Amino acid sequence: MNRRVAGIELVPRKRDRVRLHLDDGESLEVALEVVARLGIRSGDTLGTKRLRELEEQQAKWAVQQAALHYLSYRARSEFELRKRLREKEHPAALIEWCVHDLKERGLLDDRTFAEAYARTRLKLKPRGRARLIQELRGKGVERDTADQAVKRALEDTGLNSHRKSGRA
Repeated sequence: MNRRVAGIELVPRKRDRVRLHLDDGESLEVALEVVARLGIRSGDTLGTKRLRELEEQQAKWAVQQAALHYLSYRARSEFELRKRLREKEHPAALIEWCVHDLKERGLLDDRTFAEAYARTRLKLKPRGRARLIQELRGKGVERDTADQAVKRALEDTGLNSHRKSGRA
């Protein structure tokens, strides 16, 4: 069934969203970015395929915005991000798409996260090597990645990298 876009208006207090008014009286709230990317204009006819594409792009936009918002506070591990997006009830396939996309763009990297986390912990709340590795493992970082990150952080801070436990 084809539906015509009767009008497009900005959603009040949501500068990143628009409302698409369709000729059958229904309206859809969609990200301005999605509408622009798909080139949708007032007067366009949207068939079933185009509406499905619009819904898919909107869902991708929503999961990515949630991920970027979560990452804006501090770096996270892949595990932490996946867990948070699942809690927000985003579909598993979109979560995986989002994680892959963020990794490709260099915005999500467990190695970089682990190194930064270990350096910060050593400066603010010194811990021993084993404790730091345990904390990183709890955040879903693989053992080898955690071990290497802690080793580098201990070397960077000039602390004994051979110490196995106790205070750094």
